[in-house]
Amino acid sequence: MSDPKFRVGIFLGYAPEQGIIDHGIGRLLGFLIAGVQSRSGGPESIAIACPGWYIPQVRELLADLHIPYDAVTLVTTDGIPYILRLRALLRRFGRGSRPRRAPANRWVDLVVGIGYKLAESWLGTTSTPMFLMLGFLLCIAGLILLPVLLVVLLVSGIGALIGNAFIRLGTIFPAVGRLMAYATAPLRELRRDKFAIRVYESIRKRELLRLVRKINRGGIADVWYCPAIFWPEFAGIAGPKVVAVPDIVFIDFPLGYLANSSEVVFVKAQEILKADTHLVCYSEYVRDAHLIGRLGVSPDRISVIRHGLVDMQRYAKGATPHDRRAWAIQAVNSYVRERCRTQPYLAGFDFTDARFALFTSQARSHKNLLQLVRMNRTGASPRFIHSNPAAAPGTFGGT
Repeated sequence: MSDPKFRVGIFLGYAPEQGIIDHGIGRLLGFLIAGVQSRSGGPESIAIACPGWYIPQVRELLADLHIPYDAVTLVTTDGIPYILRLRALLRRFGRGSRPRRAPANRWVDLVVGIGYKLAESWLGTTSTPMFLMLGFLLCIAGLILLPVLLVVLLVSGIGALIGNAFIRLGTIFPAVGRLMAYATAPLRELRRDKFAIRVYESIRKRELLRLVRKINRGGIADVWYCPAIFWPEFAGIAGPKVVAVPDIVFIDFPLGYLANSSEVVFVKAQEILKADTHLVCYSEYVRDAHLIGRLGVSPDRISVIRHGLVDMQRYAKGATPHDRRAWAIQAVNSYVRERCRTQPYLAGFDFTDARFALFTSQARSHKNLLQLVRMNRTGASPRFIHSNPAAAPGTFGGT
C-alpha cells in the first residue's frame, strides 16, 4: 500500500441492530481505516459498503473511532426493505406492555426542570425590577408552552392506546400475537427461530447481491476486504478480494454448535473459502489446523498476519507506576459506573483496593473463561501459591 492512490473497500453484511463497536472486529476496522487514511488521506482512498439498514451502525463506529463521517466513501443499497420498515413501525406501537420511560415524560421532565431553575432565579432575586420582569417572562413562556405540552401528551396517549390495542388483539388472535412478538423482539432473540431465520436470510441475500452489483458498477476500490466469512455474496465482487478468517471455532468445539443455524453458518463459510479470494488469518494454528488441515484450502491462498501490539502506555497518565496504576483504576471505575448501571453487583463496585483478574474477551464458552477461573483457584491454593507466585489472585489476564 505504498501507492497513495491505492483504494481499499470494506464489505459489511451485518444484520440490522447488530453493533460492532464493542467487539474486536470494530477495533480492527478502526486500525485499518486509520492506516489507509494516514497513507493517502482522501475520502476516495477507503470505502465502506453495507446494506442501507446498517448506516446507523457505521456512523456509530466512525464516531467511536473519532473518524469524520465524510472521511470515507459510503456505498449502500438504496433504501430499506419494507418488511424492516414495518417491523420498526410495529416496534414503536407494540411495546406498551414493556416497562419503559415514555418520550413525552422525558420532555415534560425537561420543561419542568427548566421552569424550576427559572423560578428559582426569579424568587431568589433581590431586585424588584428583575423580579417583575422575570415574573412577566415566566407567564408568557407558560402561555406559549402549555399548548405544546398538551399536544405532546395527546400524541403520547394515542400511541399508548394503539399499542394496547395491538396487545389485546394478540391475546385474542394468536397469529397477531406471534406477529407482534416478531416485531418487538430484538433480532438477537430470534436467532433460533426457523421462520425468522428463513425470512431474514432471504432479505439479507437479496440486499447483499444488490450491494455487490452496485459495487461492480462503480469501480470504487482496487481491492475489497471482508472481515468475516459469513457473507458468501462477497465472492461476487469483481477484482481482488481479501477475507479475514479470525478462527473457525466450531471445528474445535463442535458440541457447542449443534443447532441448525450453526450448520447454515458453516455452509456459508465453506462457500466463501472456496471462492476466488485470498485469506488472512492471525495465527499459524488457524492456517494449519482449520484452513489447510480440516477444510483443504491451498496454502498459497493464505497469509498469516499477527495482531499488532497496541501500546497502552501512551494512554496512561502519570510519571510513576503508582500514578499510572491510580489512573488505570480510575478509568475502570468510570467505565463500570457508566456501562454497568443496571447490574446491581457491579454498579457500586469500587476496584481501588480490589484484587481482580482482567479477562479482555467475550464471556463465551469457547473462550475458556471457566478454565481460567479454575487455574486461578488452583494456583492460589496453599499447595501452590508459594511455589508459583505468578498464579496469585489478580494476576491472570485473558485474551
